[in-house]
Amino acid sequence: MNTLELFPVKLFTFDWDGDLDDILERCIVNQKDLRGSFAATEPRELSQSDPDALPKLFPELSEFIHDCLDQVREYHNLQCDELKVASSWVNRYRNRALLPWHLHPMSAFSGTFPINDSGLLSFKDPVQFRMFESTMPLCDDPKQIDVETKPGQLIIFPWWMEHGAVNLDQSDRWSISFNAMASGNINMASIKPLQDNVPQNVLDQLPYVPNLSSARVDIATNPNEFCTERKVDSPSAKITT
Repeated sequence: MNTLELFPVKLFTFDWDGDLDDILERCIVNQKDLRGSFAATEPRELSQSDPDALPKLFPELSEFIHDCLDQVREYHNLQCDELKVASSWVNRYRNRALLPWHLHPMSAFSGTFPINDSGLLSFKDPVQFRMFESTMPLCDDPKQIDVETKPGQLIIFPWWMEHGAVNLDQSDRWSISFNAMASGNINMASIKPLQDNVPQNVLDQLPYVPNLSSARVDIATNPNEFCTERKVDSPSAKITT
């Protein structure tokens, strides 16, 4: 018997060779400046900072992440100038802290950068029909996959991959997460003919046919860059169609 893998989901991992101890120290020393739920008056099992952590505290890590995102863009041959981090935040998990299943709207690709832990990042099967066994017999196919994280190993995944995490260690678990969106000229290539194997010299002579989903999007490095008043913690963008 043979099997075919149709539409497999691609996750990407990249290893950073920088100073993780320095990154962790900056997280701990600057906890008061991280704001978000770090500023809560009562202790939290899970604390998350305001969404401007990378440009504010970790510029060298931001450069590494953008280099990795560019490799993802090239792998998928995405029609955009770049994938740019629109929001980023620090996570601190106390012992037994749980991050429930969730998605990342307002993002094309999301990612997490473990700083000091080797815990699990759990992903749920994105095919919802397989999650409900009302018409299928029960089987041993996994409904979730637990990815063992490594300090300094960046994981990038599509925004629609539902995921969650829990800290089962006694020590605090630290990580940096982010959302990235397409930036610059998007979907500007001419629409191609429906026929396959059209010679390149013929394609070169065809008129430009714009894609109706084309746009020019400028993603702010700081999510509050385009805000005159800080009222919301959502990514900002200027969009021209």
